[in-house]
Formats: sequence, C-alpha cells, structure tokens
Amino acid sequence: MTTNGNLIVKNLELISKLKPKIKSITISLDAATEETYKAIRGGNFNIVLSGIQELVKMGILVNTEFVLQY
Repeated sequence: MTTNGNLIVKNLELISKLKPKIKSITISLDAATEETYKAIRGGNFNIVLSGIQELVKMGILVNTEFVLQY
C-alpha cells in the first residue's frame, strides 16, 4: 500500500482492523522539513510523522520514498 500519509491518523481505527491484511505501507514524503512539505504538498508534515509513529507502534512495516527535484 502506498500513500502520501495525510489521512493515516484520521483512519487509525480502520487501519487497525485491516492490519492482518497489510504487509507494509509506503509513504511518499517528498520533503525533509515541515516548511518544504508545506510548500510542495500543502499539507501538515507533523500529521504525517505522527501517522508514521502510530503505524510503527502497531507493528506495521513502514517504508518511505520521495521524489528528488533539482
């Protein structure tokens, strides 16, 4: 499963129910700081980081990826 991570926190209950069927979740960050994330994605980087932390607490394998732009 791949996501931008913005709705993980909002859907933790659903993710918990589906956990036995989830092998891993890949999150596309596309930024390393809150400021850059807001400029590129227009979202809240801290919400995404909180979501990642919650997934790890659940024992779900989390991968991250990003697009490198120059």
